[in-house]
Amino acid sequence: MNRRILLAGVAAVFAVAACNDQQEPSNVAEPSALALGSKAPKYVISFSPAQAGDVSAVITKAGGQVRRISKGAGLATAYSADPDFASNLLAAPGIRRVTRDMVVRWIDPTERGIKATSATTPSKTTAGHGIGDNEGFFAYQWAPKSIHAPEAWELGARGTGVRVAVLDGGLNNNHLDLKSNVDVARSTSIVDGFSFNQEVDPDGFSHATHVGGIIAAQDNSRGTIGVAPGATLIGVKVLHEGTGSFGDIIDGITYAATSIAEAVPGRTSST
Repeated sequence: MNRRILLAGVAAVFAVAACNDQQEPSNVAEPSALALGSKAPKYVISFSPAQAGDVSAVITKAGGQVRRISKGAGLATAYSADPDFASNLLAAPGIRRVTRDMVVRWIDPTERGIKATSATTPSKTTAGHGIGDNEGFFAYQWAPKSIHAPEAWELGARGTGVRVAVLDGGLNNNHLDLKSNVDVARSTSIVDGFSFNQEVDPDGFSHATHVGGIIAAQDNSRGTIGVAPGATLIGVKVLHEGTGSFGDIIDGITYAATSIAEAVPGRTSST
């Protein structure tokens, strides 16, 4: 796996996490209590690719069921109901660490919901750029103008050919501002039981779709425009209703790094 791509994926996860005003988790629980249902406990495994050999066989022999393995990153996740699984696995050559996965709830379910704020004032437009002016809400978008994105658009820099993985909840690929900019074939869900575009939210809000719009909402005279309206998004669902596990996020990062590398002509990535 290309380390630069993997690091970019890690940075993307921290960037998404930073969008949340709540900096500390409101609740930490065992995986079986929140996300895994009737499944056995999940483990995150660190190993040396050069020393561990056939990691899948090693995990199976120790009493586990492989979920995902990334040889390039030296990381794997697996399920096991065997209380001795971790100690059995640690006895194998090349296995560095075996940790019980942890689910973190970042959003307090009693405080969920979209809250009204004071009225937004349209921001100043950049005179003469033209691009974006046809979007109904462009006057309310401060971000593109604050980083001089319109000037970059005028020079032809619109993100065409760039791929960005959004590691978050479900991403609505049918949204009118995103439906042509999502690579559905490479988008995936790491969260068991859900598709990459599925998010059950009684408020009708999707944080992943919101983030995707900031990145790559199309220049289509409808709604808003993204900082890189020509970019392609890859939705990777690692959270559900503000809850996710470290194992799922790790798997999402390695998947995103791999899928982006494979999407670039002439570049390959080993997992």
